[in-house]
Amino acid sequence: MGGQQGAAGPLPIATDMNALNWDCTIEELAQTAAKNCPIPAKPPKNYGAAAGKVKGGKSCDAPSLTKTMMRNWWNNGAKKQQDQQ
Repeated sequence: MGGQQGAAGPLPIATDMNALNWDCTIEELAQTAAKNCPIPAKPPKNYGAAAGKVKGGKSCDAPSLTKTMMRNWWNNGAKKQQDQQ
């Protein structure tokens, strides 16, 4: 079993998960494209989206802040997850 706690116990370990790398330039390009897109996005059924804002400053570490936000989303969502369905 994995180390992530689910509602009824540990969730299974991922068997086919890709590694992710953060790219701030791609983030900016994607945000600009999304903001200027004339057609609203419709997520597929059974999928969702998450968005959040963090307060930046002179010493803003966007990748670290994003990792923290995503870890919190993951942990809160996993607590509700019954299984891998």
